[in-house]
Formats: sequence, C-alpha cells, structure tokens
Amino acid sequence: DVRVSDDELRIISYIGIPTIIDSLQTFEAPEGYAYIQDISTIAATSLVINMLRQVEAKISTMSIPSESLSGKRDDLNRLTDNLSKQVKAAYELSHSQVGTSSDVISTWDNRRLQRKAFTESIRGT
Repeated sequence: DVRVSDDELRIISYIGIPTIIDSLQTFEAPEGYAYIQDISTIAATSLVINMLRQVEAKISTMSIPSESLSGKRDDLNRLTDNLSKQVKAAYELSHSQVGTSSDVISTWDNRRLQRKAFTESIRGT
C-alpha cells in the first residue's frame, strides 16, 4: 500500500461530490465553469500520480520464479526502475505544486463561502 499524503487527502475530500454540487449551486455559470476546470485538473493530476504509485508498488513486489524466464526478470527490473524514476519525478513535481493546489482550493472554498454568505444576507436568512 502507498500512503496518501495529508495534502492529497485534503484535495480528495474537497473535490468530493457534496462539495462540488454545493459549489456549483452557489456559483454563477462562468465561475462554476472555471471552478470545474481548476478542480478537475488538480483531481486528475493527483489521481494519475496515485495510480502510478500503486502500479509501481505492485510491480516492485512481482517476481519471476522460473530460471528460464530470467531474461524477463531483467526486463521487469528495468521496467520497475524506469517507472520508479518517472513516478518519483511526477510526485516531486506535484508535491512542489501542492502549495499551488492548496491555494487554488482555498481560494475556491473562500469564494464559495463568501458567495453563500452574500446570498443568505440578501435573502435575510
């Protein structure tokens, strides 16, 4: 199992269906469209990197028992090493952007809360 970071958990919880529906009901159409673009980009990036990390973990535990397949073992080791390097690079890049992702999420969350407060104040609720 590959541990999900606290930032990834925050992103996952923020982009949950209840939050997305609430946000879309709160925002005007252009703002909702921009919101969906930002959130889906963050979600897709996190999902792909997490999937690659899971695949890397599974491949690294695979073994080829037969001596007659020793050439395949070398191929598997090369594949594992290459995937490991790519996952590490992608994770480091995304991790360096977590601040940016967190900022984007916080901005949208604040906008949503401000818009809801404004709407409620107009309605008098």
